[in-house]
Amino acid sequence: MSIFTKIEGSIIGLSTACNNLIDGFKQDHRICIAESGFEVTGGVTAYAYYAGKFFDVLYSIENIFTVNIPFLVHIAIIPLKHALGSIGGFLNTIRAVKEGLSLYRQNQFLNLFEKHAWKGTDIRSDLAETIEHFDNLEFQANFSPKFARIVTGKKDHLIRLLKKIDSGDQEAVTRAERIFARWKGRHIRGKLATIARLPAVELERALPLWLNTDITNKGGREHYLSSLLEQVDKGSQKAIDEASKLLETMHTYAYKKSTVHLLKMIGAMIGAFSCIGFFIALPIPVTVILLIICGALAVGAYMYNSGYVENRENCFSLKLCVPEFIRNLAFDISQAPDKIRAQINTWFDEKTPAVITPHPFYVSKIVSLIQEGQKPIRNTAERILLRAS
Repeated sequence: MSIFTKIEGSIIGLSTACNNLIDGFKQDHRICIAESGFEVTGGVTAYAYYAGKFFDVLYSIENIFTVNIPFLVHIAIIPLKHALGSIGGFLNTIRAVKEGLSLYRQNQFLNLFEKHAWKGTDIRSDLAETIEHFDNLEFQANFSPKFARIVTGKKDHLIRLLKKIDSGDQEAVTRAERIFARWKGRHIRGKLATIARLPAVELERALPLWLNTDITNKGGREHYLSSLLEQVDKGSQKAIDEASKLLETMHTYAYKKSTVHLLKMIGAMIGAFSCIGFFIALPIPVTVILLIICGALAVGAYMYNSGYVENRENCFSLKLCVPEFIRNLAFDISQAPDKIRAQINTWFDEKTPAVITPHPFYVSKIVSLIQEGQKPIRNTAERILLRAS
């Protein structure tokens, strides 16, 4: 991805919106298609709005159009100022609708955790809840294979067991514990099964980038989450602990991400209201206050998302608020002296004469000549050895 695309994606986001729209069509996800459609519309409108502001600020360019191309001015139905107000209001309305749709989708994802939350706190309440929802097929789908084989067709038996527990029968409590021991991971199984069936694009939008990347690198929804679900059904304690931690992280960060959409939606609504200043003369203090509020909400949403939501350490990091390519550029600049020094050392090493090792045949020949008493050869060899030492 080029630097231009990264900058555009962090400021306007039209390129990112186009990619999301394509993914939505590929996976036939209606909410994603609608959400991305508003993003694309908002991005295109944003470019039109800023282009209009550019021409509005540059009076000389507007004058050139007025003097030299008068027919373009006559085509204009409304004044440029009113046109900018209309575009700005439309842009912020589109953004507000898009963020409202994103907030709705985020809440739908969060509802999965409430819908499949296990309310039982002990064996007695677990048994009572199982009896209450026993005939619910969706509830039965959460049974592990071992537990399903034990309780299928035995609702009356479970009711009698509950009555004995209420009467204080400790043996009934022990029997209930043995039955529910076959249903390990019952507090997470329903949530994990539902999330494992979600489209990949839903997880991508509901979760922070770092968490979705971690899941994708482990095999994604089709392999990692499905395999984890199978291990939970088998009663693997390691898989249950891993799944519990993963679901807790998903729930926490999905809630944080919903706050980002809320801040952006409020900012867009205030921005749309501020556009009436293009049509009527607002007092300067009101205009300044609206601009400050819009700017504060935009900056707050960005910093909250970048420094908090996209931080796996569950705390705020100001460093993460700086775009990654800028951080990498700053790191490269800071490391430049060491790289230059290493390159210079490499150049000097390349210019250092290589040590030439004579062939063993010539070494043995010189040794034999010395042994035969050839004095010139002996003196030469001594000088070479002296210089080497």
